[in-house]
Amino acid sequence: MNFRSLKSVLSILISGVFALNAAADVEKKSLTLQDLFQMAKAANPNVLKANSKIVEMADNGILARSNYFPSLTLQSTILSNQFLLSQKVWDGGATLSAYRQSKEEEKIAGWDKKSEIHRLYRLVTEAYYKALFEIQKMEILEGDAKLIDGALVYAEKQVKFGAIGRNILLKARVAHKKSESELFAARSEKEKATRVLMQLTRRGDLSLDALNGRLDPHDLAPLPETSGGEMVQTAAARSSDIGALKSREQAEISRNNYSLSEERPQVSLIVTYGVGEKNPPKSIYPGYQTGVNLGAFINIPLFSGFSSSAKNRISRERLVQINQDLNSTLSNIEFETNSLRDQLKQDANDVATLDSEVRFSERMWDEVNSEYQVGLGSPDLWFDATTNLEIWKIQQLEKTRDYMTKHAHLLAMIQDGVTE
Repeated sequence: MNFRSLKSVLSILISGVFALNAAADVEKKSLTLQDLFQMAKAANPNVLKANSKIVEMADNGILARSNYFPSLTLQSTILSNQFLLSQKVWDGGATLSAYRQSKEEEKIAGWDKKSEIHRLYRLVTEAYYKALFEIQKMEILEGDAKLIDGALVYAEKQVKFGAIGRNILLKARVAHKKSESELFAARSEKEKATRVLMQLTRRGDLSLDALNGRLDPHDLAPLPETSGGEMVQTAAARSSDIGALKSREQAEISRNNYSLSEERPQVSLIVTYGVGEKNPPKSIYPGYQTGVNLGAFINIPLFSGFSSSAKNRISRERLVQINQDLNSTLSNIEFETNSLRDQLKQDANDVATLDSEVRFSERMWDEVNSEYQVGLGSPDLWFDATTNLEIWKIQQLEKTRDYMTKHAHLLAMIQDGVTE
């Protein structure tokens, strides 16, 4: 058996071993994109803070309504005691406005939480597909490195026998060093991808070996078959930024109504029950009355120094600013949705083109390698074909990663349940 035949047999055996190892590793791969996202969401401090903010705003609503609950007070001195029961009848709409404002602020907190979750989903998606890219790129580079290592060993032996010139050996050594450099850089990028996922999930023991997935566009859920305009409308309707701005608009209206309530009539009923000295010194207890007494307070503001008009102007300007932010956000959503849609079409075409180039390069490499194995092909051509195939494969992987990342981003904008 000559050296070329031995190398072919070894190559087949090595491929078989790697196939068995890959099959065994499938059982260990369990973490999907959704698994990583749920881990990141459960550990993200901004999401936890947003949950606390929602609870705080809900409690503010309870606090606002409590202003209309009856109030019971005990006023006591050394000479007498008096119970005071008061009940608001009308406070100029202050309680209702404060309650409505707190409910809108609770909605804002909920929208802010959704916005944070959506931002986190985008980060996890980018990190996940980046990690898959680095894993598969490493597989390509390691496979080529083994081929080049074998070619280098073969070239060194052939030079000793004078079968080939030293220029071929030098090319093999250059290719070997280039392969080592690429592997070193790929390992560094793989470590970076691991650290990013560790940071997002707050899991220091996370390994990329646990990821379950490949860069394959066929694994993606299909996008809804709708027009660009319908897709923009859906994205706008689901946008947490739009929802927050609409709630801010209603909260500002309620806030202004609350501030204006100070200049409206207010009515309260009062019931007192006094026990003790009939006429204690007024300096000690000026409001004391013995026994049961009924009364009412009516507060009618007569002049507020034109503060109402100033408050209304301020509120109108705030509403104008909110409306401007709303229009700007709608414009951004329209641009991003249409841009992602157009980029996906272009990326899909690029992936198909690169897939054709990879298949063509594989056929060329198989042909060149077959001739090279039996001593008919040029070593120069073999190295060129190997390098060319590697370049096309990595370019295809990179474009597939971009396509799948953008697909996930667009799907999260227009479809319910993706970021739940």
